[in-house]
Amino acid sequence: MIDKAFRICSADGTEHKRIDLTAKKQYGGDRMMYHRQDLHEVLKEAATSSEGVGEPARIKVGCRVLSCDCEAGSVVLENGVVMEGFDLVVAADGIKSKIRGFVSEEEEKPIPTGHAAYRMMIEAKKVEDDVEIRRFLDPREAVTTMVMGHKNRLIMGPARNGEVFSIVAMVADGKKMTPQLGYRLMSTKRKRKRASQRQRGLRKET
Repeated sequence: MIDKAFRICSADGTEHKRIDLTAKKQYGGDRMMYHRQDLHEVLKEAATSSEGVGEPARIKVGCRVLSCDCEAGSVVLENGVVMEGFDLVVAADGIKSKIRGFVSEEEEKPIPTGHAAYRMMIEAKKVEDDVEIRRFLDPREAVTTMVMGHKNRLIMGPARNGEVFSIVAMVADGKKMTPQLGYRLMSTKRKRKRASQRQRGLRKET
């Protein structure tokens, strides 16, 4: 499903900007809207197919990788088995990756964004007849919609040729960036305490 545009809207549903995403001439291909599970299946089929160039990939599950040597093309599994002969090692084991440091040869820590993401999928047929929703958007239309309000935003769009509608809620999580790329949690109690201290300082000055 080709993503045709990116809409930016306010919380009342007013569209403020629409960005054309039909970039085939510029990039040589279209921006596609995929259900993550479907994309995973397509990539797996391509990697394991015997019709491609070279030897098909073999997928091993239930194997936790503890370390790797990119120069030697080897990985060490939790059970002590050493697998060798790889041309490329990709560290794709998540935000708390144990392998990323071996690939980049330096300590890599997650960088907080200040937002938490909550995802959900809805069958388009369950919402397409809702008058309030249709006033704002068509859940089957091939566009991505972002609704912004305060520090939060919703990013929405269809997949599976309009059969499902995906929603990602980006919500401020109270974590702040620091110059050292760490974060500190600013609790309501600490904020109130600092505000109270400032107020007492003002009273003393007056």
